[in-house]
Amino acid sequence: MNRIYHLYDRPAEAFQEPYAGVVEGLFDGRHDEQAIVGALPADPRQLLTPAFGNWARQPSGALLRAMRESDGTCSWRPRIPVRLYAGSGDVNVPIQNARNCGARLGGANVIDLGANVDHNASIRLALPGILTWFEQIVPAPRG
Repeated sequence: MNRIYHLYDRPAEAFQEPYAGVVEGLFDGRHDEQAIVGALPADPRQLLTPAFGNWARQPSGALLRAMRESDGTCSWRPRIPVRLYAGSGDVNVPIQNARNCGARLGGANVIDLGANVDHNASIRLALPGILTWFEQIVPAPRG
């Protein structure tokens, strides 16, 4: 995104060491998701400088423009009920993202999986609830 939106002049303005020297090279098209995730910390507070982390929480200017232009996820209107699942303890993707998206989708329900639920645990905890909800909406055929 920096090449398109010019968010920083030097990686050290956005990323803390030791990541500032390697993060851009990870997004070269030759590293898969597993390699990228394995090379970066689980907590973005360890990755981003405090100033850049604050900017990410309160985006403005080029960063806000980049986020808006890159996110079409919630730019549609569902014709059926929609639920979004998120953990209020997720430090990678704040639950407010789901709440904002739910509002843009016309009031989709946001299910908070809890304050002790991080990003990786949320899918494991959400799946049983999703399946139960689907079965309530469309009962399995009787055979």
